[in-house]
Amino acid sequence: MPAPRALAVPPPRGQAREALLRAAEALIREEGFAALSVERVAARAGVSKGAFFHHFATRQAMVEALLVAAASDLESRVQARVESGERFPVALVEAFVHEARTDCAFIAAMISAVVLDRSVATQVECMADAWTRRMVDDGIDEATALTVRSVLDGLVLLCLLHAPQPAPARELDLIRMRVLALLT
Repeated sequence: MPAPRALAVPPPRGQAREALLRAAEALIREEGFAALSVERVAARAGVSKGAFFHHFATRQAMVEALLVAAASDLESRVQARVESGERFPVALVEAFVHEARTDCAFIAAMISAVVLDRSVATQVECMADAWTRRMVDDGIDEATALTVRSVLDGLVLLCLLHAPQPAPARELDLIRMRVLALLT
């Protein structure tokens, strides 16, 4: 692993936390989860190690914040689709397929965090449970909702196998068509 770079240009006042998260995300995309150290993230963000610990008690706390931010972004994209008239299960599938087409490196790195830390795995499990309940609330029977959830888990694995490249388009298209047919 290369040594930390010199401090980058410091972020504007009040934006250190966001700069740290962006720096961590960039490191994960470029070099994987293993490259994520407090020193490297702080240097990349242009802040001191002390500033890092002002915003995050531990490296793990930062990883959890990254996961929450990624989930929030995904939720926002799903919600935008729902607000434009798509049913929640369809919007969720479309958002996951889009992520697999465009961001396998980050998905693969975050799955590494899930494997390495049970607290992160618990957070992911809670999100997946909420999505399953929401599909059921949207009128999908529980067995179908669990099947869709399993397929989405499979898309994450597909990203893990193909990162940093996108998942194979043909496979994604076939999976997407089959799951959407299941939901209609």
